[in-house]
Amino acid sequence: MLFNVPLFGARGILMVKGRIAVLTAQSDEAYQRDFLMGVEKCAFESGYDVCIFSMYIKYQNTPERERGEATIYTLINYDLFDAVIVMADCIQTPDLWGFIEEDIHERFAGPVILVDMNSKYFKSFWTHGYKLIYKLISHLIEEHDYKDILFIAGKKWHEHTVKRVEAYKDAMSDHNLKVTDDMIFYGDYWYTSGEVCAEEILDSGRALPDAVACANDCMAIGFAKAMEKRGIRIPEDIAVTGYGTSKEGWTSPSPLTSVYIPAEYYGTYAVNCLFNLMNGEEFPEKNPDIQLYIGGSCGCKAEKPECKFILRDSWDTNESEENFNSIHNFIQEDIMKENSKRGYLDIVYSYLFQIGDIKSFYLCLNDNEVVEGYSDEIIQAIKYEVDNEKENSISLINKFSKKDILPALHKEHSEPRGYIFTPVYNEDNDYGYAVLSFGSKPMSYDSNYRMWINSVSRGYEVIRRNEELINLRSKVASDRMVIDSLRERKKTVEELNEHEKILAERVETLLDQNLFKYYFQPIVNAKTGEIYSYEALMRSELAEVNPLVILKYSEMLGRLVDVERNTFKNIITILENNIDKIKDRKIFINSIPSVELEKEERKEIIKRLSFIHDNVVVEVTESAQMAEERFNTFKDEMKENDINIALDDYGTGYSNISNLLRYMPKYVKVDRSLISNIEEDLNKQYFVREVVDFCHESDILALAEGVENYRELETVINLGVDLIQGFYTAKPNPEIIESINPIVKDEILKINQENSKTKNSRCFASGRSNRISLNGISKEGYNRISISGENVTYRDVTIVGTPGHQTEVNIMINDGYCGIVTLENATLFSVKGYPCIQIGEDCDVTIILKGDNSLKNGGILVPQSSVVTFKGDGDMFISISHGKYYGIGNSIDERCGTINFHQDGSIKINASGRIGVGIGSGLGGRINIERGGYHITLNGEQGVGIGSLLSDIDLDIKSCDMSIDINKAVGVGIGSMDGNSKVSIIDSAVGIYGNANKFTAIGTIRGNKSYISLTDVSVNATARSKFSTLLGALEGATKFKLERGKMRLENNGERALIFGGHTEDTQIYMKNFDCYSKSKSDLMADSYAKPEKFILVEGKGEFYIDSKLVERNISQI
Repeated sequence: MLFNVPLFGARGILMVKGRIAVLTAQSDEAYQRDFLMGVEKCAFESGYDVCIFSMYIKYQNTPERERGEATIYTLINYDLFDAVIVMADCIQTPDLWGFIEEDIHERFAGPVILVDMNSKYFKSFWTHGYKLIYKLISHLIEEHDYKDILFIAGKKWHEHTVKRVEAYKDAMSDHNLKVTDDMIFYGDYWYTSGEVCAEEILDSGRALPDAVACANDCMAIGFAKAMEKRGIRIPEDIAVTGYGTSKEGWTSPSPLTSVYIPAEYYGTYAVNCLFNLMNGEEFPEKNPDIQLYIGGSCGCKAEKPECKFILRDSWDTNESEENFNSIHNFIQEDIMKENSKRGYLDIVYSYLFQIGDIKSFYLCLNDNEVVEGYSDEIIQAIKYEVDNEKENSISLINKFSKKDILPALHKEHSEPRGYIFTPVYNEDNDYGYAVLSFGSKPMSYDSNYRMWINSVSRGYEVIRRNEELINLRSKVASDRMVIDSLRERKKTVEELNEHEKILAERVETLLDQNLFKYYFQPIVNAKTGEIYSYEALMRSELAEVNPLVILKYSEMLGRLVDVERNTFKNIITILENNIDKIKDRKIFINSIPSVELEKEERKEIIKRLSFIHDNVVVEVTESAQMAEERFNTFKDEMKENDINIALDDYGTGYSNISNLLRYMPKYVKVDRSLISNIEEDLNKQYFVREVVDFCHESDILALAEGVENYRELETVINLGVDLIQGFYTAKPNPEIIESINPIVKDEILKINQENSKTKNSRCFASGRSNRISLNGISKEGYNRISISGENVTYRDVTIVGTPGHQTEVNIMINDGYCGIVTLENATLFSVKGYPCIQIGEDCDVTIILKGDNSLKNGGILVPQSSVVTFKGDGDMFISISHGKYYGIGNSIDERCGTINFHQDGSIKINASGRIGVGIGSGLGGRINIERGGYHITLNGEQGVGIGSLLSDIDLDIKSCDMSIDINKAVGVGIGSMDGNSKVSIIDSAVGIYGNANKFTAIGTIRGNKSYISLTDVSVNATARSKFSTLLGALEGATKFKLERGKMRLENNGERALIFGGHTEDTQIYMKNFDCYSKSKSDLMADSYAKPEKFILVEGKGEFYIDSKLVERNISQI
């Protein structure tokens, strides 16, 4: 235990004093929610973390589910806590409270507070509500002069019932009103109890009482329902009151008069009781504020209920953000299609947005097939922290001890936090637990989260069953393969001579008994000399059975499939058993592309690989060609499971750039034939340099294979390779070594140091002259221009180049700069991943373009706090090839500043990479296009021509000539990928061309709505896409308006539309138009807009659907 002592971290940071554990059973229930908020508020103010351990429901309906949910309480390591609060009355699973009581008593020596439960070990207090009932009954008597008042109580044996009946009797007695036994009824706090009591009263033959007071709102609602069913009005014929004001109560036909339970006060009181126990003091006096809610059910005029809700931090709502109840929630369907745990985790992570406004989420899974309780080692399968995004992870190998409960608990933090632990289970099978945190905001989860995490739990059971089925199928397939191999083997072996038969028999023994062993050759980082990874090399203990012999006779015997299978299974097992030694390094596993395992067996291996995907690379030989269908399957499997590919022996046989593009590996191993004597062969150097440059442009790591001496080492480092493998750096070893020869490592470092002397950035400071010659400063060794507006002679600067002459210079505009930068025939260059022009914070920059300007390998960074305006009659060409890119704007996880285009020349952007945006950023920004020409081409997986990837965007485009060509898996011409889009285009000519799986020319892919306004425009849009629309929100609502314009629109694809998305929430309005559209798709429609929402006024239109002209009414005013 930490006790009540301030703690300081290693850097002197004041940390929290300690932790309080709270055990409860249904945290989203209104009473428990408010109680927990009170606990957290008081604990946080006093410097304590709060860890809440909760089931999802107070009582379950089967013994299996009781065991499954209750396991969460066995997770608690009481050594980590200073104090414990148990909402014992809320934990209503049979016999569970007795287990918890004994468990705490045996394992915890600190202060414990029980709420609403007596104990032989611990102190407790009750929230029975005596004063609340007394005040409510007094209201009925004093305000309405009711005298005949009945009371419906709860379970007769419960302490709450005893005290509430006592309060009722005392209030009546203190007002000189007599109470008889037949005036008190007992229920179970549920609606049906109220209904039954109503029937009893009506069937008793007695006169209707003046009023009936109920011990909770549920019974009061049931009572009122039964009364009105019999024609008795509330409150005209009988008054009714409840207890524990609820939304159901105050939204009833006659709002239910009730009393607020001061649950938040009781939570605060519980913490104060703990502090008193810590200090050896008695409990403080309970004195909650008693507040009635006066509804209409008692005969009063109903008042507006007090708002008990916490204000949101943003305007986003659960509905607008598509929570679990959204019609677009497909988490269960997506999990059902998955067969691997890694794929399951990817899906769960992708649906975290449904939880809402949280600070962190962790999914912790058992380390083995334990189905009851928790394993000693826990896998932190998902780590999601809003304030620490760079460390977010999905993993099946990151483990921690169950005793630690959660690694995040043990990190230094200056503000107290709350964590909610809930079980992940199915029936009585325990898979792990989930942890939710709202940071230092006092909150509990809601019903949306409860449904979401239950879906996640059921999904894990689906994955488990799928794996069992795959294993069974794999065994059957393996048995069949053995039989087929035996049949084929007899023919082949008979043709061999005696020595060959001996070798064949040895290979057969090797395969039958899996006598493989492996040597590991280090692959070294060319910059640091540290071991980056290892290649696993096949070996055998048997005489004369080397790798070539194994492959030769395995192929003769028709058993290459056994080599492939055993290679993967053996190396995966070695890796799993040595993960502590391997750490974050990787193992390259050689695969035989021509060998195809049985489908289910391949899935099993890929599943195992997916668990350790960060530590494995599958290596294939470039010269071994695969059939196209097999190749596509292989590539898709690797991509889906985040398994990287290495292309071996590059530079022999089939080597060409198209082959690299076909594989798009993460690693390219330059063949040793090109490395041998490379220091003496300029042709080899030229070829390797070209390969390295292409790799770096394509986000590929270049590996020099077969480095045998120092001169080869020096040459390949100078040529820019990323990784080195060869006998000179390290020979194959039966053990996994952790470092190479220190002499060789020092040589690598010295070679890089010598290189850095000539390649270090030299910065030229502007301000001494108003013109800077790129050629001049480049010759002097400068590769960066720093532009500042303070303490300089010339604030505004012109940067001049020579047409067609490239310099490796980039520009940094410092924070706070306000001025003009003119580019005149300037060619700028940046290292991969960095902008050619980087604008600092709080800048207001005007960039004037003159002549032909070019930016290579990077674009223009405009941070959110800055403004940039383009002017001039010159042109600018931006060329980028990078995994994540932007042309003009900001990165995919940032918002760009204000970008104004007022130039008369043209801006051309050619970009390729995994994800990016031509003009804009990931999170949007303000973009105003006033005039000019724009030609944007994007290639890769996901991209937006102009707009935003992830957030809403509002675009104004005027007086321009624009063409956008999107070749992406998912692409948007103008608008947003995931956010809402508002696009206004006036007096412009726009051409958009798309070739993608999902595509929107103008609008949004996944946003909720799109508004498009076109005035005085000419629009040509053509697409070939499976799931697409040309105008609007592909998956949301669309409002499209055209006035005075000409459009030529064509879309082909399985689910291709022209106007609006795949919803009837589409409004089309065109006036004074000339429109020709042609769609060809399985939908047999070009729009889902209802006819009355497709309004055409004073224009000409031809609308073709699968070559058939569709008549649409065009009204004339």
